[in-house]
Amino acid sequence: MAPKPRRPPPLSTPKKPAVEATPSKAAIHARVAVDNADEVEVERVAFCPKRKQSVAVGVCEGCVHFEHIGQDEDGPVVHCAPPMAADGNRARLARSFDLGELALRVPVGEVMSRVVTCVRPETLLGKVRKLLVENGAACAPVINEDGLLLGIVSAQELLAAPDSMKAGDAMSRVALGIPEDAPLTHAVATMAQARALALPVIAGDGEVIGCVSALDAMRFFGRRWGYDMSSVELESAAPDE
Repeated sequence: MAPKPRRPPPLSTPKKPAVEATPSKAAIHARVAVDNADEVEVERVAFCPKRKQSVAVGVCEGCVHFEHIGQDEDGPVVHCAPPMAADGNRARLARSFDLGELALRVPVGEVMSRVVTCVRPETLLGKVRKLLVENGAACAPVINEDGLLLGIVSAQELLAAPDSMKAGDAMSRVALGIPEDAPLTHAVATMAQARALALPVIAGDGEVIGCVSALDAMRFFGRRWGYDMSSVELESAAPDE
C-alpha cells in the first residue's frame, strides 16, 4: 500500500501587519562573478531609496545618514539615520495595507535576492549547474568584464546542452533585464509573460547588480501579510518507516 503523502506544516498565524512607513535600513546585496578557474569577484551594494539606485557599501559608509552595518534575519544591512524613504504615499500605503498598490510603489531593488551569482561566457555549463544548485538560484546571468548583461543560463538551457558547452554558447540571448528602480508589479508581470522564474536586475549604468525571482516576490507579500517567512519549513516527503 502506497504511503500517504505528508502535508506541509501549517504556516504560523499571521501577525498584525507592521506599519513601517519609513524604513531605516537597506539590505546589502552581493554580486558574485565566477569563472572556470574558481576566481571570484564580489561587489557589495545597497539600494538607497533616497537615490532610487544601488550604491557601493563604501559610499554608504561615507554618507552623512550612515549609522552602522548590522544584521537582520536574512543577512547584513546598512542602518541609516534619519529614516530613509520618508514618503507620505508610502506611509499611507502601509496603513491601508493595499498590497497591490504597495507593489506598484516598491522598487525591485528593495525586494531582489541578497546574492546573485554571475558567470563569464567561457564558464562551462557543468560549473554553472553546480553553482545554481549550491546557491538555490533559478538562473545565472552571463556578464562581460564590465559587468554588463550578455544573456541568461537557466534550467531550460542546462537541460538542452551538455556540461562541456560554454555558457556563452548555450545562454539565452534574448536576455530580459529589469531596472532596479522598476516597480515590483513590473517584474512580476514580466516574469509571467516570459514564463521566467527570475530576472536579472540592472543598475542605471547597465551592470547586473542582482536578481529578482518569483520566490522573492512571494516572500515580500508573505511578510506584508504578517507571516514569519524564516520559520516555514517543509517536512521530508519520505514515507514513514
